[in-house]
Amino acid sequence: MLKKLLFLLSITLLFTTTLFAQFEGEIKIEVQELTEGSVESTNFSLTTTKDRIFIQADEPVDVMSGMHTDAILIRNDLQDFVFRTKPDEALKVSKDDLDGLVQLIKRFQGQQNQTEKEKFDWEHRVEETGDRMTILGYNTEEMRLKGDDPNQYVSIWLTDEIKVHWGLLLDFWYESGEDFADSDIPIELVMNRNSFPLHIEVVDYGETVYTASATEINTDSFDRSVVELSDSVRLIGFSDMMMNMLRNRR
Repeated sequence: MLKKLLFLLSITLLFTTTLFAQFEGEIKIEVQELTEGSVESTNFSLTTTKDRIFIQADEPVDVMSGMHTDAILIRNDLQDFVFRTKPDEALKVSKDDLDGLVQLIKRFQGQQNQTEKEKFDWEHRVEETGDRMTILGYNTEEMRLKGDDPNQYVSIWLTDEIKVHWGLLLDFWYESGEDFADSDIPIELVMNRNSFPLHIEVVDYGETVYTASATEINTDSFDRSVVELSDSVRLIGFSDMMMNMLRNRR
């Protein structure tokens, strides 16, 4: 479930300025975890417009203690995140509040005195294979993140035909989110302003154990209304969420 959450958060990283033709459309993504002959699948839809991104999952994700969500709206124009907790209710959190919450969780978990992480070894861990593949009509090239063993690697197929400037949530990731990651995949490899990953595959000793793949891309008839909040949705704030978390810890 943590991998699904990290992927969900990763693909919602939002741009703050436009230096190129911003992608606007809907991308449907299927995430699969393959363990001991079984396959667990989760589907996401990612809708991007000029200054907002909407992510919806086909099942609720446990974001943090006492809160589940099946949809996240990132409003760059308002500098906040809106988590849908019920059909008619959503949690609105500013980036600053979310940073503060993560620091609080880290203190609860005894992480505040963690030593600084080692810098990622780009030169020896990342390989540009030269392999190319067309995915859903988009040209992609493979980057491979190598593990400790040659039979352990992550294959990432990137297209430079979909470009998004990852600003708001990327800042959050660097400041707070990366401390909770269970993987040493550098976020810059999959989230950068020059390319977008359409297929990610984790291989462990010759066996594929995890994939995240775009299954459909629509730039014409997608629903733009999903990036707007209905007047019928009741917004709750950061203090309400904190009270819910404290109640659940009792």
